[in-house]
Amino acid sequence: MLQNGLAKLQMDDYAGARVDFTSFMSQNPNSPQVGEAQFYIAESYFNEKWFEKAILEYQVVIAKYTKSSKRPASLYKQALSFEKIEDEVNANARFKDVIRNYPLSPEAKLAKKRLK
Repeated sequence: MLQNGLAKLQMDDYAGARVDFTSFMSQNPNSPQVGEAQFYIAESYFNEKWFEKAILEYQVVIAKYTKSSKRPASLYKQALSFEKIEDEVNANARFKDVIRNYPLSPEAKLAKKRLK
């Protein structure tokens, strides 16, 4: 189901992708990929330019799935979402979080370039 969701995400079927990711999460609550599925739910909203909703969904990854490999990307993409809604204070705070918590990540490098 995770793969189906990813395929739908790539085909811009964001609502369908969210259904698959949500189903995967409910059927596999202990899977290490649950955080990844949550990240892709957030991505679907980001791609639809529904940035406020994306911010909330990235926050779930950040707060609940602290060991997820998608946490640095969630912080970074949440910062980008804040930028999109012209909230520079929160955007910069999230960019700094990425740099502080994941200094060697590709997202930290990107965050340094965007920090204002």
